[in-house]
Amino acid sequence: MFFDKREKLSMRLLFWILLLSSIFTVMATMIQIYTDYRESRQALEISLEKVQETVLPSISVAMWKLDKEVMESILNGLLTQRDTIYVEIIDTYANPIIQMGETSSNDYFERIYPIMFTDKFEQQIEIGKLKIIVTLSEIYRQLMDKVLVILMTQGVKTFIMSICIVILIDLLVIRHLNHLADWAFKVELFDQDQLLTLNRKQLAKGDVLDRVVSGINTMQFNLIKALAKREQAERLINSIVENSPSLICSKDVDGYYTLVNQKFLSVFNLERGQVIGHNDSEIFSQSQTYLLQKYELIVKEKAKPVTFEQEIERNGQLKYYVSLKFPIFDDKGALLYMGGISTDITDRRHKEQQILELNEELENKVTIRTEELKISLTNLQEAQSKLVESEKMSALGGLVAGVAHEINTPLGVIVTASSHISDIIIAFEKQYESNHLSRSAITELITNMQDSSTILIRNLLRVTKLIHNFKQIAVDQSSEHKRQFELKAYLEEVIQSLTPLLREGQHTIMVESDQEIMLISFPGAIAKIMTNLIINSVKHGFKEMTKGDIHINLTLKNEEVHIDYKDNGSGLDSAQRKKVFDPFYTTARFTGGCGLGMSISYNLVTAKFKGQISCIESLNGAHFKIRFPVIT
Repeated sequence: MFFDKREKLSMRLLFWILLLSSIFTVMATMIQIYTDYRESRQALEISLEKVQETVLPSISVAMWKLDKEVMESILNGLLTQRDTIYVEIIDTYANPIIQMGETSSNDYFERIYPIMFTDKFEQQIEIGKLKIIVTLSEIYRQLMDKVLVILMTQGVKTFIMSICIVILIDLLVIRHLNHLADWAFKVELFDQDQLLTLNRKQLAKGDVLDRVVSGINTMQFNLIKALAKREQAERLINSIVENSPSLICSKDVDGYYTLVNQKFLSVFNLERGQVIGHNDSEIFSQSQTYLLQKYELIVKEKAKPVTFEQEIERNGQLKYYVSLKFPIFDDKGALLYMGGISTDITDRRHKEQQILELNEELENKVTIRTEELKISLTNLQEAQSKLVESEKMSALGGLVAGVAHEINTPLGVIVTASSHISDIIIAFEKQYESNHLSRSAITELITNMQDSSTILIRNLLRVTKLIHNFKQIAVDQSSEHKRQFELKAYLEEVIQSLTPLLREGQHTIMVESDQEIMLISFPGAIAKIMTNLIINSVKHGFKEMTKGDIHINLTLKNEEVHIDYKDNGSGLDSAQRKKVFDPFYTTARFTGGCGLGMSISYNLVTAKFKGQISCIESLNGAHFKIRFPVIT
């Protein structure tokens, strides 16, 4: 065990314990010796200080009296002090008076004290000096003896303790480590019954060796589980490879096959022994070998996977494959294997060809159908143009009817006034012929003529204004001319042309504007938009009510006209608001509505005016917002 030469760990432990213990022992000894030296040196200093206090006064008196015998006696007494080897008294001129002892030792130090005498006037007078030399040899000898004793006792103690420590370590640790090493060499990795145990008494709480044993046993158990999982994974991978519908193979760096799956063997009608350990030239023809090795060289040069398509003739039939060649490297980046996966895409190629043929046939059908749709679209556009024109003419006809109805009243008044004037003139003529004219008759004639003329003029002016407005609006709606006009005044003219429509239900329209808004635009389009909105309000919003109110607010912001149109009619729900601008959408399908009015308005605002029109949610009636540039 401990003395076995094979136990290098124990010997190293013993060496280091002895080395470190010796170093610590020497350091501790040096510290202790230095401390003793300081104490001994300090003791000498203290004894010399006592000499200065006790001896110097006697020497000064004897020296003052020139009593050499007393001085020698005192110096002899000093030489008897510990470690004092030389004493000397010198005068003030540095001449020696008395010398005693020897200074042969090299290890010494000296002290010189002034000899002071106090005269009768209590004045201190230096009359000489006392020189004392003290040797350190005795202190050094004592310290050396102590060093030897300490080193010997500490060395023996250190050696014995080191041996004991190493033996304990060997008993408590090293023998268990040897047992652990023997167990590691003999253990069967997959045998869960061969657990590591140590031949020692079990502690209640366990120690580090118990933790090591537990950790090794846990590691063995985890390793067994990991190896089992790895084995399962290998079986799974092998099963996937073998049952894969693709051809899978791998080669070593020299080109010899190391793995092929069953699909590979069945496609080429080979046995596994005919492939594993052989290269392409030993298995395939020269042309096939060239194709197979061509892409492998590319993979080796680029050191990355390469995908390509290839054709393989099998049983007289041409098969198409998409293949992937990829390198497999070790941890240092060196090439180990060359892998390959090939998938049969023959069916996909045939289907792609069928799809191409179907696409070509479909393109022909689409071309024919597109031509048919173009013809249908042209017919539809023509029909839509006719409907729009019909809608315009219908609106213009309504406008004519309204204006005719509006003109009819003043014309009736004019006819009545003209008949009244004619009757007055006939009556006047009869009075004139019968010579019964009177001043009062002439005055009455003049008054009646003035009243009738006033009525005629007023109604003629009204007819003239109506005809002028009608002509302007009719021209605007039937032409596409751009001109300058004031928006509010023009809308009031449009509204006046719709007076018969509004008067029937006693509806009112209020137009408000905070400033004069001059437009350079298409007045007919604006008349059409506002007419559609007003007609919709009257026919749909005010369908079941009278005295409806329409409010139109005009504002100018950033060179844009904002028209806010509101009525207090029945309004529109969310579904109707979403479709209100759709062509042919109407809520009065069975009462003559065609559903083009709001669609035409939307197209005029967005296309002609480059603006926006929107239907806003409102709790009471319909609400539209329109905005477009002042110059369009």
